[in-house]
Amino acid sequence: DDCHQKIDQIREGIRAGDARIVEEAAHSLKGAAGSIGAKQLEQRFLQLEMAGRAGIPQESEIDLAELEQEIDAFREALKEREVILED
Repeated sequence: DDCHQKIDQIREGIRAGDARIVEEAAHSLKGAAGSIGAKQLEQRFLQLEMAGRAGIPQESEIDLAELEQEIDAFREALKEREVILED
């Protein structure tokens, strides 16, 4: 899906040394997180966007697997909320 594709773009941007890719993908994810009220994720993506703007962050500074887990957990919480609201 789009979130995981953007995470992959960030990962590839870091590997390729392309700060612009990191910044743009993180900016996109930050906007998406903000639009659905995921403030914690929005903050994480803001930090990543700023790191990209400042130059290429080291892979060791960013735990993308953890970030993907946070996204998945947030999605599950949204799904559960939808089920509760429908009942």
